[in-house]
Amino acid sequence: MDLGSLGIVGFGRFGQLAAKHLRLRLDVMVYDLRDLRKRAASAGVAWGTLDETASRDFVLLAVPISDLPACLDAVAPSLRPGALLMDCCSVKVLPVRWMLERAPAGVEIIGLHPLFGPVSGSGGVAGLPIVVCPARTGRSEVLRYFLEAAGLVVEETSPEEHDRTMAQTLVVAHFIGRGLMRSGLPETPLHTPSFDRLERMVEMVRDDSNQMFEDMNRYNPFAGEARRRVLEALLHIHRELETLPPGS
Repeated sequence: MDLGSLGIVGFGRFGQLAAKHLRLRLDVMVYDLRDLRKRAASAGVAWGTLDETASRDFVLLAVPISDLPACLDAVAPSLRPGALLMDCCSVKVLPVRWMLERAPAGVEIIGLHPLFGPVSGSGGVAGLPIVVCPARTGRSEVLRYFLEAAGLVVEETSPEEHDRTMAQTLVVAHFIGRGLMRSGLPETPLHTPSFDRLERMVEMVRDDSNQMFEDMNRYNPFAGEARRRVLEALLHIHRELETLPPGS
């Protein structure tokens, strides 16, 4: 059955992961500012121009949030009336607003946030969660059916609720992980299960780019308050411990 054509603008790590899984269900074409046509060929997907890729039935913008406004300005003239435009940033309020502002009125818009990355999704996406934020569309149920048929667990919410929740979960986890990494966890055979969990948290963020970490904090309107709450709570605990009498 012909499910339509998909253009992926941005063929970095996540764009390649999306192409790998979606090419089995859709006619996929990809584009990137870098010449990655050999990598596209090895992945079994077509390489196109920006105009060709952005004029497909479905268009997924797989670029960092800091690059999204310029990307939208570049693809907007090529978007077809009735096309479905999506992003996959870890922040949703601003990307959805930008898509609504920059895409032609006849283009449908849904914000996506896969709650997994290239490493966790490399062996398959069955059972992994993805957030869907419908903005201007009548096809959210169709998209949900398609994603669930691929094995993904779909959570639908508003961009505001998404960002508020991500500030308290994703942002805080990466904030603490980065702090632990910079402070330096000791390499020692004397460790507890709770320390093992801290090590896993550091490993989770070690290979993430600075840009990704900065973007999730810079563009999420609730990130600063979430970080402050954690810092204030830790400082309060520290001050309480400082008031205890020294051991003898």
